[in-house]
Amino acid sequence: MVVDAGWPLTTALLETRSAEAFVHDERSVVVTRVSVPAVRQTERVLAAVGDEALVAAVGPARWPRAVEASCGPRLAELRSRHRVVRVPIDRRLEITGLTGDRLPKSVAAAGRSLAALLVPAVAPQPRHRRRAEPSRTGPAEEPE
Repeated sequence: MVVDAGWPLTTALLETRSAEAFVHDERSVVVTRVSVPAVRQTERVLAAVGDEALVAAVGPARWPRAVEASCGPRLAELRSRHRVVRVPIDRRLEITGLTGDRLPKSVAAAGRSLAALLVPAVAPQPRHRRRAEPSRTGPAEEPE
């Protein structure tokens, strides 16, 4: 589930149609901007979504000091655990939105980073060779 931290929390709850579907979901991605008001709202949203949320922070790689100082305990913890992924701003996407064109490399890389955190890599399973079926070179048997 992806939650835009810019929504009021009550709107986000209504949009999911059920508070139970929203609260404590282990696969939540909270999308926020790197600004003081957005970080404050994000802290409130993180309190509702549970412990294993990820944050997609849209903006600069280096957060301004005022934004860092506005981080509450939940967001600060997620940052220290590397569960906040920077999503760079792309002016073309801001204007056109998503189209059939390829995503800019930096935005696609952020998406891959989020996906890797959402679905941790599973140890590769050994590949088994498929056994060839025995050849039937003899005459076909008639049913009895």
